[in-house]
Amino acid sequence: MDTIEVAKGQDFAVEYRIRTGDGHGKPIRVQLTADAALGATSLDIKPDHPAFASGDKLLFGEDVVITLSSTCDAGDPTMPVTATTHALDTGAVLEKITDLTGYTIKAVVLEKRGDLAAVAFLADTAFTVALATQSGADRGKVTISALAAATVTKPAGSYYGSLWRRDSANTRPLAEFTFKLVEAGEDGFA
Repeated sequence: MDTIEVAKGQDFAVEYRIRTGDGHGKPIRVQLTADAALGATSLDIKPDHPAFASGDKLLFGEDVVITLSSTCDAGDPTMPVTATTHALDTGAVLEKITDLTGYTIKAVVLEKRGDLAAVAFLADTAFTVALATQSGADRGKVTISALAAATVTKPAGSYYGSLWRRDSANTRPLAEFTFKLVEAGEDGFA
């Protein structure tokens, strides 16, 4: 689970990338079985993955986004991609990024997982969640922000956080994270 760390009593804005889950709490991943040179248009991968559509995007590291140039059936050992912008080593893991176009995203922080919304540590109204443009390398990116007043009276510690997707028909969880609130001056916070 990722950690979002902020100083209490200070305004904050944190960028977070939402990955597509496999339905069991883990991101959909592929692993390379051979090196891929800069500019590669095909990746050799372990054949233990679901199907991917043309245009799906995969994340390597924090900001390297790779786009599928056509479909990749479940279990295919080769994945067609647009020319890679970085060389990739055997064993590299790529994670599918969620397209958030058309959704409203909310953030909730609770004292612990399973708490009811009525006892929310920080209500979803304390946060602003802004979507980045979802068409390019920013797919899956959101910026979570709040004003200092949202955390100033809260005790420092680790809490359970989640991001939820809303549309006209439903609400569903997208990501879980640890929300770590530290005293100003700790862990490099001014």
